[in-house]
Amino acid sequence: VNKPGRKLKHTWSKMMTFSRAAEGLRAEFQRQMMEVQKEIPFEYVRFHGIFNDDMMVYNEYEDGTPYYNFTYVDELFDFFMKCNIKPFIEVGFMPEKLASNKDQYIFWWKGNVSYPKDLSKWLNLVEAFIRHLIQRYGKNEVLKWYFEIWNEPNINNVFWFESKECFFDFFSKTFLTIKGVDYSLRVGGPAVINEISSGITWYDDFLQYIKDNNINIDFFSYHVYPIIYDK
Repeated sequence: VNKPGRKLKHTWSKMMTFSRAAEGLRAEFQRQMMEVQKEIPFEYVRFHGIFNDDMMVYNEYEDGTPYYNFTYVDELFDFFMKCNIKPFIEVGFMPEKLASNKDQYIFWWKGNVSYPKDLSKWLNLVEAFIRHLIQRYGKNEVLKWYFEIWNEPNINNVFWFESKECFFDFFSKTFLTIKGVDYSLRVGGPAVINEISSGITWYDDFLQYIKDNNINIDFFSYHVYPIIYDK
């Protein structure tokens, strides 16, 4: 008690997480988050599934022409603004109408993690999403947010079913689409999970790829779990 104290840096309060975007629309979730933000406020919040079908963002007419609905996105982000917390946006997963394989999904709520059947439609969706956020919340606000492309693609046949080279191309084109709206936006990823393997790892290859292709990500995200995957 008599010894001098030192200031505790609250690194833990930088970001909180919850399951998926649609759950953030529930009254009980919102009540709890408001309580958390009042007692132990966090700066950012991360979650899955901003493009999941239960958010009703993406649809197509009978002729295949896409149309977007950002109503639930607006409700969720309006609530975040009310709570004084900023979104750390995981850009994913794949809307079913855009999915190349409807059976490639994760979790009981079926977040589709397949490659888009039409990459140009995916990129148009991403661009429309970013432009909508800037129009609604203002450039100065959105520049404070983070945009993270995908989640743990290095877990084969879990969050990504194609080759890593296919993901690298998918990542770079999505990255450039977001940056094409405004280069100052903070874009990165890809939220790789720790991997025990011999030789060059998946994320070493990813870092080499973005270096070789001049993809200057704003942050590199990495998940650490006390587990080892069987090969």
